[in-house]
Amino acid sequence: NIEIEFDAAELNLKNNAQYTVKLQGYLDYDDGTGVNKTPEQNLNSTFEFPLTIDFEAPAITDCEFYTEYDKDAKKTRLYAKMAVYDNHYAMSMQIGYVGQGSYIDETSGETVEGAMLYPFENYMTPIYSVYNGTTYVTYELTDYIFDIKQNSTNKNTFAVSLYDYAINEATYEIELPDDFADFYLEETEIVLNPYEVYTITANVYPDTEWEELLEYSYSGSAIRIVNNKIVAVEPGKSSTVFIYDPKTDKELTMTVRVRQDGDEGYKKLSKPVADVFELQGYDTLNAFYILDNSERDIGQTGDSVLFSNENYSLSFYPSESVQLKYKLDAYFPNDTTVEFVSNNTGIVTVDETGTIVAIEKGFTSITVRVLQDGKATYTAKTISIEVKDPYIRTGPTLNSYFGAGELNSGYVKIPETMLF
Repeated sequence: NIEIEFDAAELNLKNNAQYTVKLQGYLDYDDGTGVNKTPEQNLNSTFEFPLTIDFEAPAITDCEFYTEYDKDAKKTRLYAKMAVYDNHYAMSMQIGYVGQGSYIDETSGETVEGAMLYPFENYMTPIYSVYNGTTYVTYELTDYIFDIKQNSTNKNTFAVSLYDYAINEATYEIELPDDFADFYLEETEIVLNPYEVYTITANVYPDTEWEELLEYSYSGSAIRIVNNKIVAVEPGKSSTVFIYDPKTDKELTMTVRVRQDGDEGYKKLSKPVADVFELQGYDTLNAFYILDNSERDIGQTGDSVLFSNENYSLSFYPSESVQLKYKLDAYFPNDTTVEFVSNNTGIVTVDETGTIVAIEKGFTSITVRVLQDGKATYTAKTISIEVKDPYIRTGPTLNSYFGAGELNSGYVKIPETMLF
């Protein structure tokens, strides 16, 4: 391969203009006769191809929000329909939020604190664009609203990074639709059984606005609020719930009474576990350096990797390790813990903090389960594990070794099938 570098500005190349590139070269080689070929003897020494100059990054020209009610999940879903323009072809976008974090500077090796993009997904969202035109991309934001509210720098914006095929990049920050004209509650007084969970649903006007950006608080010991859920905890008591919109400074209240034994409609219910429990991804603690990006299944040391669409799986080499990250919004956090269990410690181990270490080639799984009052619950996730063969070979030839020799006093055992 031959790389040719040039400065478009120095050559005064114009944006959107198309040029013809002509390359001339020859191979000085021996065809087996002992005599090197001359340039004139090359069958083809001139190469020509078109080159289009593109300095212009893709742009978001409009963003429309709309909601749909999910009858099965009994929740309103929020969507952002973004208009993406590019003077040639837009390629992809990555959506997330901007928050504070730290990363390792590749030049100095030092840890740097600052603003970072935290993507919602591990992979780019493709843009099926048209030439020199606008393409509409719709993205569901429902599951990321609370992350934005709690973790983003501005508390009510998400970020979109756009890329085109010329590797031009632009990032846009878009404000969520939290400007309510009005909102109201259909129920202002409710009665619950102990441990019953009630979802607070506010009706907003106009209906394109997003009610989950409202803020919730309460007084009294009868209940607790987790996200936008009320859980009844103390029989015979009452509490007041406050629903507040910081934009309009409007506040509504709701009274909640908890039934006790002997009351009409009283029922015994099981203690609820959590409103949200999900495995988010992992931090790569130790990974072999591999030139081929496609072989870096867990990324590089220091990377943060997200699981994609609840595809909980890990594929890595012996001695490589990761630190799991999860989100748990428990109804009773003081009574709730998370337990990590390896189903085959000879293949992979995991400690009480969620640090996973690959040991030996094979397939197994890790169970991550929520305990309440020291007992296992039905709230659990399973991670499929593959520990790969550390011997990378072609036939009997050992090309590379990615194994745990350093964990075994530097001793590396070569398989008998590779000895000759």
